[in-house]
Amino acid sequence: MSEITYYCPNCWREILPHASVCAVCQTRLDERASDSFVEKLLAALNHPVPAKAAFAAYLLGELRERNALDALLNIARERGELERREAAIIALGKLGDARAVQVLSNIAADKASYACERVAAENALRLLRSASLTLK
Repeated sequence: MSEITYYCPNCWREILPHASVCAVCQTRLDERASDSFVEKLLAALNHPVPAKAAFAAYLLGELRERNALDALLNIARERGELERREAAIIALGKLGDARAVQVLSNIAADKASYACERVAAENALRLLRSASLTLK
């Protein structure tokens, strides 16, 4: 018996190891195999295992993947899972996009946010400033 859990890359429900179609959403799994690495990382932002979603956010930040901006902003705005949200905040700083400034500023000033989220937002803002962006 395998100890690895497999998930559908579309609906993130558990699937059998050698399934060709997801029993829940009917996604043909062989068609998703051709997705680019970035497309797979973007999908993984919604993974049900928080550490996997956080790792996807981390990698998107390291890649400075501009196509991830909207998804990362949405995660940062949510009061969702802490590990995933913190990773998205950090990734936003690495993207170097001024559109993240307002969201990051709000998090840094929000006393209802966890301290680690506020610190991550402050550090992300510092990264944006060091990238010579004009902050307002």
